[in-house]
Amino acid sequence: MVGATQLDGGPSFDWGTQCVLVTGAARRLGRALSRALAERGAAVALHYHRSRREAEELAQQLNASGHRAWSIQADLARAEEQERLAREVLERCERVTGLVNSASVYRPAPLERIGRPDWDEHLAVNLTAPAWLSIRLGRAMRASGGGAIVQVGDWSVSQPYPQYLPYTVSKGALEAAT
Repeated sequence: MVGATQLDGGPSFDWGTQCVLVTGAARRLGRALSRALAERGAAVALHYHRSRREAEELAQQLNASGHRAWSIQADLARAEEQERLAREVLERCERVTGLVNSASVYRPAPLERIGRPDWDEHLAVNLTAPAWLSIRLGRAMRASGGGAIVQVGDWSVSQPYPQYLPYTVSKGALEAAT
C-alpha cells in the first residue's frame, strides 16, 4: 500500500455516514476492500472498466444484504472519464468521505516491445487517474470536514519487475505523488 489514513475514528465513528469510491472494485483486492467497507456500513461506489457483470453482481449482493452500493463504469485511461467518474460520485454521495484507488493496469512490456500506447495507458490508469481523483475528491472531502484516501501501490517499486517497466514506473510515480 502506498499511502493510507485510518478511517476508523474510534468508538464514536459512524460508518453509516461514510460514502467511499473504490476504483477497480469488481475484482481481486478492490472487490475485497469494497465488501469490507460495505459490511462496516459505508455506502460504496463500485468503479469498473470492463468487469460489468462482476461489479453489478457485487452491488446486488451488497444491496441484498442491506448495504448501500452501486456500480459506475469508467475508462480511467481517458481524462474525461476520470472527471465523469468524480462528478457522478460527488452527485450521488451526500458527502464523499473516502477514496480507494485500487484500479490498475498490469501487463508485461519488455523493453524491446514497449510501445507508446502501453506506456500511456499504464501511466494514465496507475498514476494520473489516482492523482486526479485524489485531487478532485480530496477537495470535496476537505470542504466537508475530511476523509481518507488510500493509494494501492506495489512492492515492485523497490524491487522492479524486469519485464514490467511501464507498470513499475507508474507505481513509483504514484508513490512519489502520494
